[in-house]
Amino acid sequence: MKKLLCSILVGLAALSVTGCDDDETKRPDFAVSTAQWTFSQQEGMQRMIVSAPGAWTLTGIPGWMTVTPAEAAGPREITMTYTTNETGAPRKATLTVTCGDETRTIGVEQEAAVPEPAAARLRM
Repeated sequence: MKKLLCSILVGLAALSVTGCDDDETKRPDFAVSTAQWTFSQQEGMQRMIVSAPGAWTLTGIPGWMTVTPAEAAGPREITMTYTTNETGAPRKATLTVTCGDETRTIGVEQEAAVPEPAAARLRM
């Protein structure tokens, strides 16, 4: 009986050591606040949050847009500024945020200018 009680106590002690790890810190999730954006034809600015557990970089930024910051560490608000779309066609791009070996994508689209009706052009 004494041997059984001793074995149970040793087993409980072993479980208490391996059962919980108070020193373990939870790694923050890697995410973007919005994964798809549609902008009007006019120039403008939008903000979003990149949440990352470490250093990250943002690539794939088209010439009609600036993003600041394009690299940082940890959670950060970024600002996307875009120019007026005068091309007559929608503009699209896919931004990629990389943190370590993980990536997240952000789709961006800017609407095309609405053509002026022919009757309005004739009056001028």
